[in-house]
Amino acid sequence: MAMSLRQMQYFLVLSEELHYGRAAVRLNISQPPLSQSIKQLEEGLGTKLLERNTQGTRLTTAGVIFAERVGVILGQIAATRASLIDLADGMDGMVHVGFLPSMIYRGVFPLVKDFHSEFKKLDVSLYEYNSTDQLESLQRHEIDAGFIHAIPLPDTVQSATLERERFVCCLPRGHRLVTRSQIHVKELHGERVLMFSRTRARFYHDHILALLRAAGVEPHLNYHIQHWFTVLEMVSKGLGISIVPQSMSRSGIGSSDVVFIDFFDENAFHELLLIWRKSELKTKAGPAATFVTFARNYYLTGHRTMTEI
Repeated sequence: MAMSLRQMQYFLVLSEELHYGRAAVRLNISQPPLSQSIKQLEEGLGTKLLERNTQGTRLTTAGVIFAERVGVILGQIAATRASLIDLADGMDGMVHVGFLPSMIYRGVFPLVKDFHSEFKKLDVSLYEYNSTDQLESLQRHEIDAGFIHAIPLPDTVQSATLERERFVCCLPRGHRLVTRSQIHVKELHGERVLMFSRTRARFYHDHILALLRAAGVEPHLNYHIQHWFTVLEMVSKGLGISIVPQSMSRSGIGSSDVVFIDFFDENAFHELLLIWRKSELKTKAGPAATFVTFARNYYLTGHRTMTEI
């Protein structure tokens, strides 16, 4: 059964007062909602918790046991809430965090804003690096955590997959494929497919290159581009087409001159990771561990803060 905290709180107060009227006053509610809540709780549990007669209200045997268990549960919840409040109010320091340029379209700035609101004495120092640079900086203890594309990681680094993002095809408006809802990568054969330079992000570049070559498509590598934003701008000016992360469709760059089309291909995706040093979470305390825990919850629960979980 789905048992709410409110039902447990109502029952615990009633078990202490053994009087519906006094319990309702303590709970600052009227008596009918209290009676209805207890009735629903008993129906859900399939057993009577209280008995009422002319002599008053008393707990059944099941009620006594349930009251003891509920008292423990509510006590643990209260202690956890108090610990989080103490943590948010008392911890101070700086967290150094790396992020990819494309993270600005994946909610990294709202995340940092919410983190500041939750932990007012903690600050965040942001570093815009590519994935490889973030990993190296993490190992040199220059940053505490990072948001990267999936790459091979050493044993000393731990990660959590935050998102499995699809690739899409970015086409100039008026291209022969813009009327399609989905296309296959192999249909890009013969097109000038633009990519960013391998020196910028080796593993990410090779991942897209493998996707293209598996479909018999060779990219145009004469342009030594450093950022996705440049790729989108070049596509908008008719210099070629490209395979880009779906999040780039939210950038607004060349929005009136480019079209984004989904791929049929099942393997046309990449993973976004949150990385940190394994040693940071051993004690589950400190600014770095607090940020990592918050960031994982933020992305894996739909961008909700710890107080909402």
